[in-house]
This record gives sequence, structure tokens and C-alpha cells, in this order.
Amino acid sequence: MSAMDSCTQNEREYKLIKTNALLLRMIRNWKWFLISIGVMLLLAFVRIFLYTPTYSYKTSIMIKDERKSNTLSSTSDLFVTMNAPKSRINYKNEIAILKSPMMMEEVVRRLSLDQHYYVKEKGLKKVELYEKSPIHVDLNGAVLEHEKCAFLFQSLDQNRFQLTQFELQGKNFQTTVEGTYGTQIETPFGSISIEKTDQFSNAQIPEQICFVKERLKSTVSQYVSCLKVEMDTKEGSVIDLTIEDSSPKRAIDLLNGLVDLYYEKLMEDNDLDFDQTSLFIEERMEEVELELALIEQMNNFKFRSSQKGVDKVEELNHQLQLLNQLQEDLRLGTLANQPDSLYAEISHEQIQNKLKLYRETESQRAQLLEQPKGNRRKIHEMNQALNSLKQSILFSINGYVKTINFQLTHILKFDAKNQTAENQQNLTFSVAKHKQFKEDLYLFLLQKREENELMQTFTAQNVQIISTPTGSSIPIYPKKNTIYFIALLLGFFIPALILFIVHQFDHRVLSASQLSVVGVPLLAQIPQRKLSRRKRDKIYSELVVDRYQDDPVNESFRVLRTSLLDQLALLSYSQVVLVTSLEPKVGKSWVALNLAQSLSFGGAKVLLIDMHLRHPQLTSRYAPETQGVANYLAGEVTDSSSLVQSAIFDSKLDFLSAGFSDINSSELLWSPLLKQLIEDLKKEYDYIVIEAPELLTYGDTRLIQEVVDFSLYVFKIGVSSQKRVCGIEEIISLEHGMVVLKECSSRKLKNKVKK
Repeated sequence: MSAMDSCTQNEREYKLIKTNALLLRMIRNWKWFLISIGVMLLLAFVRIFLYTPTYSYKTSIMIKDERKSNTLSSTSDLFVTMNAPKSRINYKNEIAILKSPMMMEEVVRRLSLDQHYYVKEKGLKKVELYEKSPIHVDLNGAVLEHEKCAFLFQSLDQNRFQLTQFELQGKNFQTTVEGTYGTQIETPFGSISIEKTDQFSNAQIPEQICFVKERLKSTVSQYVSCLKVEMDTKEGSVIDLTIEDSSPKRAIDLLNGLVDLYYEKLMEDNDLDFDQTSLFIEERMEEVELELALIEQMNNFKFRSSQKGVDKVEELNHQLQLLNQLQEDLRLGTLANQPDSLYAEISHEQIQNKLKLYRETESQRAQLLEQPKGNRRKIHEMNQALNSLKQSILFSINGYVKTINFQLTHILKFDAKNQTAENQQNLTFSVAKHKQFKEDLYLFLLQKREENELMQTFTAQNVQIISTPTGSSIPIYPKKNTIYFIALLLGFFIPALILFIVHQFDHRVLSASQLSVVGVPLLAQIPQRKLSRRKRDKIYSELVVDRYQDDPVNESFRVLRTSLLDQLALLSYSQVVLVTSLEPKVGKSWVALNLAQSLSFGGAKVLLIDMHLRHPQLTSRYAPETQGVANYLAGEVTDSSSLVQSAIFDSKLDFLSAGFSDINSSELLWSPLLKQLIEDLKKEYDYIVIEAPELLTYGDTRLIQEVVDFSLYVFKIGVSSQKRVCGIEEIISLEHGMVVLKECSSRKLKNKVKK
């Protein structure tokens, strides 16, 4: 297997270890989870407190699944419809009517739902005073339906008040208006009035009341979106109406108003249908009565003189001319241009009465049109009434024309035929038969008129309220349990996600097991000594190991010493040990110092050399401004024994400082004198411990490794990079070297994963 494949496999195993260590990291950070959950629960409480509760109320109405069609337009329709089966109601159409914006707009107008009164509760939350407001604002048409306005009301005493902070269509007015209750006052909107309600009293009036008038269309759209209309069951005839609102009383009023309006509209449509049917029956009965009277007349006067017949023909022809002229004026709309006396000779009393009513209605409509702000709804109703009257007059004219033609036909036939006994007998029989038919028809119409009146009475029961608006006192929103549950989840997952991201991007050595995964030989693991705060920044000012102490740090250095001696025993004549690292700030100087001290406890003579010629920490702490390795390699000193500081730490531990020189450290270490220096010192000491610079930072360590027997590479938990540990075999040779793992301080270890 190549080095690259080995590194890839090691990285996979490393990720597996990090995945298993993620849970332990989260457990060690349990305080952050508690803080996060507490903050999210607090935010959820504030959200619930500031949100206006929304309630749901429901009512149900039942509509019978059969309805009779009552609109008639002809004699054939009469006979067919009177005996036709009842047609089924399309409930989808009824649901569309109940949910239509037109219906909701009328309810909003009746209940003034576009006007709101607010007060502030506890300085944060706005509360609406629906039907609990101590005042009532009458805008008197000063603000149009499509405009939005607002102002702030403040009571001064029992009779006076003050209005401020006016706003109209987003435009603010810095005006203060004072007035008295029940009187007209001038505002930036126009003339308005404010009256007291039953809720008015000194003890109940808030300091300030905010009045807001919303746009009518936006209010209608809001309530239409909150209204839900649906069938109770697919096969039933019950329709459920559900509304969501912040005020339970307003929700009840809205549902009741909507049902009442639907009932009124239904009754209006039914009344119109029944009225048209009744009108048609009455007209047909009048025509039958006229025809019966004519038959009786013809039966009584069929043998009169021909001169009287001629006069009757002329009179009937004159009536036909007037009726044709009236019919033409009605169709062309020129009736208003004709004088009233023109049609006074029409002998039909019903036509005269309808014509008089038509002229009066048309005159009233003309007066409304002349007004600058006419009532469009009233004008629309009059237009419908005029059209209905016009159709009724035309219908009566057609019937009267038929009657006249019938009279003319019989008169002409009577004059043209011979007055023989046989003809008289046939004529008498025909007249009697026609009279019998008309009498039967008249009786049938009487019967249907009674049925129509009965049907009009029973149709009122087609709509029935089966449940009044009901709802729960518990608001449907905000849903406290749901909000708190979501807050709890967010409080847990937010820190978990943060820790997961940090953990994924954390490529540091977190435990000794990570070194074993990548196959790095671990010689020893040294814990961090717990020092007081005053000594924590002086870790190099004193030795850690002590021959009389048995704390974990001393024991770990004893383990390191034993393991190192075992390794050196495998190598013949090995006595020079190099202590280095791949990166800075891992504690290699501290390890070198204490390792040398530990080796001296066995009675061996040990020398500690500081060869970090660029930044000599040991030298700066224990032998500053003294000559050392750099001076020897530069040729300034020829006797190496004169540079050694004897017994600076212990009677068996000497120290050789780094010294100082202007020559570059790499050039000095490249000198043959380095090997000569080590050979001379090996003759005098049992063990030599050399502290060298970082391997990846400087090239000095490569030169020093040529004269040593064994190398120790120091890694530090929480500082050293795992990627560098994984690739250590590509960087250095571990044939004569092993790794020493140093733990960080106990405070830093709280957030690190340990075995």
C-alpha cells in the first residue's frame, strides 16, 4: 500500500473517531445547551405574550335539498311548471354565495367592522375594545371607504376630549383638536363627531384610545380569508361556517350577520319569484274574465243590427292603433315624450293603472338622477322596477290585443255568415264550448293562486339554523405547547449544530487513540501539571519532576524515562536524545528540561543542551547572556567544557546554553564543529538531551539530527494538527524516534475530547 493510500485510510479512521467523540464533546458543553434552551423558551414566552390571541367560532345551517321553481313567463310554462318535480339545490353555489366578498362587504358595513378602537396594555400589547369602547366615532362620510385614517383620543373631563396624531392615507398631521361629546368638530379629515357609549365612565376610560378606520376592501379580504365554509358531510345538507378572529364577540356577530343576510337574500329572491308568479296568474285571470264577458256579450247581442257591428269594429280598430303606438313607445323608450292624454282612450283599466305607475316611477328616477350624489342602489332598484313594469304592460297589451282580435274575428264572421238556423245553432254550440273551456281555466288559475300563496309561506322553512355560533375559550393561536416545543427543539439543535460544525473543522489531536489509529508509535503521554494562577505563566521557572513526588506528572516522566532507556538499549552506544516538534507552542522545551532532570535521578551524569539558536527559551530563562553552542560553532571558543554550566539544576544535571552569534544558525549547525562538539561531550556525560527548533519551521533540526542517536517528537493535545500527525511518516523517519504526547492545561481540556 502506498503512503498516500495509507494516509487516506488513516483519515477515514480519524473521522470515525471524531464522530464517536462528538457526543462526548456535547456532553462536556451541557451548560451551553441549558443556556440556549433557556433563551429560546424566553423568546417563546415573549412571542406568546405579544401576540394577540385568535379564537375560532363555528355555526351550522341546514338547507333543504329541494326547491320549487316559481318563475313563469307563458301559459305553457304555467302548465308545465305547476306539475314539474322540484329541482335539487347546488350546494357549491350556496357555499360560493356565503363566501362571496359581496356578502361579507354588506356584513362589514352593517357591523362597522372596518373601525377599531385600541388601548395599550402593560405598555407593549395592544388590546381591541370591540363593543367595549367608551366612545363611538361617527365619521359622517368625511373618510371614503377606500381610505385609511387614524387618530389618538384622550379624555380631558366628562364633557371634553382631545384628538392628536391624525393620519390619513399614510400622511401625518401634527394637529391637536379639542371638542365636546355629541357635537361636530373639524379635523384634517373633515367634520366628525364623537359620542359616549354605555361603557363610558371615569373609572373605565383609558388614558388614550387609538381609533383606526381600515380600508373597506382590505377588511373584507381579511375576513373572507378567515372565513371557512364547507359541507358537514358529502351527502348531507348542512353547511358549516367557521371564522377565526381575535374577538370572540365579533366572531359571533359576524357569523350571525352573515347567516341573517343570507336568509334575507334568499327571502328576497323567493318573494320576487312568487310575486312574478302571482302577477302572471292575476293577469291571466283578468284576461279569462274579459273573454268570458265577451262571450256573454256575443251571446246576448249576436242578432243586433249590422250598423252596431260596424261601430264596434271601428272602436276596436282605434283601440288597436293606440295599443300598437303604446307598445312602440315602450320598446323605444319614448313614452316620456308623449302627452298623458294620448293614451287616455285605452279602455283597459289594468293597462291604465300600470301606465300611471310606470310614469310615476320614471319621474322619481329622474329626480334621483338630478341629485349630485344619487343613491346608486336606489336607482338600480328603480331601473329593475321599470323593466318589470314595462314587461308587465307589454304582456297586458299582448293579451288585450288578442282579445280585440278575437272580438273582431267573431264580429266579421257573424256579419259574413248567413243567419240560417243551422248556422245559429252551430254558433251557439261553439260559443258554449268556448265558454266552458274558459270557466275551467279560470277555476284552475284560482287553484294555482292558492297553491302559490301556500308555497310562499312554507318556503321560509328552507333555511334552518341548527347550531348557534359556538367556540372554545382557549385560543387556537398562538399554540403555546407547539411554540414551546419548537423553542425547546431549537434550543437543543442550535448549540448542537454549532458544536457539530466546530467539531467537523477541528483537525487537532484530541486524544491518544487518534495517534494509534494512524500508526504513530507513542512513547509516553504526559499530563499537564496543575499550577496556581500565579505560577501558571511561569511554567519554565521551575522543574516539574521531583524524586520525592509521585503525582501523575512525575509518574508520567518516569514512564517516559523507562521507555526511552528501553529504546536506547536496543541501539548500541546510544546516549544523545533530541527533543523537537513539528509545530511551535507544544511544550518541547518543558519536556526536554524535565526529561533531563528525570534521567539524572538514576545517578547518571546528564547534559541539557539548548540548540534553538533562533529563539532559545531555556537559555533566556536559566543562562542569559552566556556563551554557548553558537559561540563554539563560530570558532570563538575552542574548549567546549568551559561553556557548560555545572550543576545549574541538580548535581548530576548540567546545562549548555545556545549562546549568541551574528552568523545564521543554519550555517553554524552545518559546520563540522557540531559533530566534534557532540563527540567531546559524549565522553564526559552518560546522556545528552538536546532541545531543537520546530522541524517544519526551520531547517536547523535536520542538521542536528545527523549527530543524535534518538529523537522524541512532542505533540500537544488541542494544539497539534491531526493532518501533520497523519503525514508524519512522510516528513520524518521514525526508525530512531518516537512520539511524546503532552496534554494541555486542565482548563483547556474541558472542551477537548479525551479517551
